[in-house]
Amino acid sequence: MAQAAQAQRVGLWLMRAVAKHLTVMGKATVRFEVLETDVAARRFYAGLGGVEGPVFQDVLVSNPVPVHKVIWNRFEKIFLRGEKS
Repeated sequence: MAQAAQAQRVGLWLMRAVAKHLTVMGKATVRFEVLETDVAARRFYAGLGGVEGPVFQDVLVSNPVPVHKVIWNRFEKIFLRGEKS
């Protein structure tokens, strides 16, 4: 994600929107896949409570790439991140 978007917390806003939408739909779980080399995204997802699975090979634009599944079974950390007590 571009630094300007990171500074405006766009990723957090998007994750909250996804979590809110899923909560309204009665869902409590979401799964993403993230490239193994995208360390910043992996750190961001972990900070939001995502649980990273082992690396596996997936296909992206006809090329095998190493990825991780990241799973949330609860969304509290997404909603609470960055909130002031």
